[in-house]
Parts: sequence; structure tokens; C-alpha cells
Amino acid sequence: MKQLGNRKKRQNDLVIEFKDNKYIFSKRALLLFILGTIISVVIMLLIVDTIEFVWLHELFAKHTAFFLQLIFNLDAQPLYLPIYTCPWHLFISQDVMVYINNGCTGLPAMSVFTAVILLTPHSQDPKTSKDIFTRKLFALTASLLAIYIYNVSRAVIQFYLYSHGFTWNLVHDSIYAFSITLIIHISFFLICVKILPEIYFSLKYMVKLSYNYLKIDDKAESLNRIKFADKLPLSIKREQHIQLESLFKKESINVYLIKTHQIDSRIIQFLKESNHKYTPKAIKNKLFYHYEEVTEIIIEKILIVLATAKVVLSENFDDKIYYFA
Repeated sequence: MKQLGNRKKRQNDLVIEFKDNKYIFSKRALLLFILGTIISVVIMLLIVDTIEFVWLHELFAKHTAFFLQLIFNLDAQPLYLPIYTCPWHLFISQDVMVYINNGCTGLPAMSVFTAVILLTPHSQDPKTSKDIFTRKLFALTASLLAIYIYNVSRAVIQFYLYSHGFTWNLVHDSIYAFSITLIIHISFFLICVKILPEIYFSLKYMVKLSYNYLKIDDKAESLNRIKFADKLPLSIKREQHIQLESLFKKESINVYLIKTHQIDSRIIQFLKESNHKYTPKAIKNKLFYHYEEVTEIIIEKILIVLATAKVVLSENFDDKIYYFA
């Protein structure tokens, strides 16, 4: 139980840094991202499979016919035949007439992209998330437009090949056609990740959370090597805790600030998981935000005190106490 409690505390301090941006996600947002995306995609695909979006079929048929005439000089005509469930058809000749449905327009792929982009969690770091809505809107607009343009282009090539004697199974239903479509959509997704890196880092964050939860290595060295003192009597723990408070106050360090932001615990955890030596300035830049009012001087004084202390103020000292070897 004690190890579980401390693992949860370590998870809360998890930060992923990339190009001067810090990615910190709440577990609630990550859960919503996974479950919400799955549920949304299923619902959207059921809608796409049930309801034919005739207005989009019309646009698709007219755009495809236009480019067939423009590029290949084929006399393609969009036809509306209301007696069919999918009323819009593309007519090229007596032998070549194909109906348009939701799958032709790329709506299934659009549904997946929409759910992923809209439900991608925001980083809790204000600097990183300040333009998240703009980037989401741009990624969503660009991806939906790219999917539509690709499907129009695909249809133009397929209809041209079909009208010149290639079988429909080869140009539309073959593994080659599917592979090309898959590669193109993966490329579109990678572009979205470039615009919205939160997609990748939220997944990476979940992996790291799971790893931190499962790992049992509680070793550390020097200022990097921490040991546990769980066997100390509770009275001694309380006494050491009070002594540490007095040491911090003597150094004119705000004890309330330490407890509120878990400064000492975060420093210890950071040093424990690192194999390198860091200056107070480096620790400040890597661990703390400007609004936390943590200065290099405070960090330096805390390091000096912690080097000889056995208690961490921001941890529950009744359950677990860290001290340095």
C-alpha cells in the first residue's frame, strides 16, 4: 500500500519536455481521450453506415466529373436517380455508371480524424496549450479537406482506368488500392501529429504513467540515491519533521510554499530518476513554472537542508520518509 501511494505521487509529477514545451496531462483527460475516441468513432461510423449524406454525394459526383473532363477529356456526367438509396451516380458510357456512397467520399476516415483531433487532451502547461484551439481547428480543417481531395483524386483515376477496360475489382477493391489508401491516410495522420503533437505526447504520457505505476525500482544515489526509513518509530518521524520545518524557517524559506507545490519531493524525485548532476538553475528550469515562485536560491537552500535531513515536508511523513545516504 505504501509503494502504491508513492507511485501515484510520482505519476502526478510526470512531465514530458520537447522543444521548450512541457506536456502534462491529467489522468481524467487521458481516459476521456481513449474512451471518448473509441465511443465517438463507433457512433460516427454507425451513423455513416446508416445515413447516406446525399448532399456530399452530389458534391463528390460533380467534382469527380469535372476533373475527369478537365484532365482526361472524358464526357463524364453526374446523374441524380432518386429511386435508389444512393441517388447520385457518375455516368461515363452505357457500360460505365457507378453510384456514389459515403465510403466514396471518405466519410469513415473523416469520422476517425474528427474524433481523435477534437478529443486530444490539452497540456496543463499554459505556455504549451495557449494556441491549442487554433491548432485543433487547423488540423481538423486540413485533414478533412485533404481526405476529401484524395478521394476525389482516387475516384478520378479509378473511373478513368475502369472506362479503359480495367476491372472494377482491380481498381477499387484490390489490396493494392487499399494499401495506397492506407499509406495516404497514415501520412495525413502524421501531418496532424506534427500540427498537434499532443496526440503523440498524450499516448507517450500514458505509457510513461503505466511504466511508473508498475516499476518497483526505488533506488537512488547520493543526492540521487534515496533510501526509506519506514521502520523509524512515529514519534521520531514527527520530531524530525518538526526539526526540518525549523531548519527551513531558519533559512527564511516559506514552508507553506514547499508543501503547497511539493518542492522538496519533486526535487528528490527528479534527482532520483536522473543519472546526471544538475545546478539549481537547471533544476528550476526543468521542474518549475514561473507562477510557482520558486527561485534558484530557494532550490539551493533546500538542497543544502535535504542533504542532511531525513524528512520530506511535502510527503506524508506518517507513511513514508525519505532520507539521503
